Amino acid sequence: MPWFAIPFSDLEKRRALTQKFDVEGIPCMIILQPNDDKLDTAVIKDGVELVYRYGVQAFPFTKERLDELREKEKEKRDNQTLSNLLTHDARDVLLGNPSPKQVSVASLKGKTVGLYFSAQWCIPAKKFTPRLISVYKKIKQQLEGKEDEDFEIVFVSSDHNQVDFTTYFETMPWLAIPFDDPTINALAKYFDIRGIPSLVILGPDGKTVTKQGI
Repeated sequence: MPWFAIPFSDLEKRRALTQKFDVEGIPCMIILQPNDDKLDTAVIKDGVELVYRYGVQAFPFTKERLDELREKEKEKRDNQTLSNLLTHDARDVLLGNPSPKQVSVASLKGKTVGLYFSAQWCIPAKKFTPRLISVYKKIKQQLEGKEDEDFEIVFVSSDHNQVDFTTYFETMPWLAIPFDDPTINALAKYFDIRGIPSLVILGPDGKTVTKQGI
């Protein structure tokens, strides 16, 4: 770690800090604002959440900065579309099967879309994927011939390497964001994905219907 530490031998101080800030679990990061005379009002107890959610943008962790970030987040959600979720300047397509098929994100407009956060290394995810494939195929069959309704799933991978991603994606009948694309981490933070498998459902207007699709 590139920062300071309280000596491990100083058990008294460690216990005192744990009690003072009511720490019930780890990881936990308490942020103290540079306001020594009003310590109780200058404490932020959800530092881990802020770093996870906003990263370096959260600094200097002031109320004004956090309010600004929350307002931007609200504005982004209010203006949420499939395009601003799934594309960036260097890519406006998704991968399809068989490779090297590509599908334009614009073609998903008006469809109900599931964002499937998963990975080959995750046993619960691998067990759930066949079930999701079955449900996906049944929904697609039910929607055959209906011009005003459609459904698609987009795989958002947490695989460790390109080979695992490719092997896993080849078992899926839907679309995928390319491996290691920056959109993957952005989506995980945006939807606060803390574990996999996770399925986020987006309505035909691109707005979030539920983050509890599983």
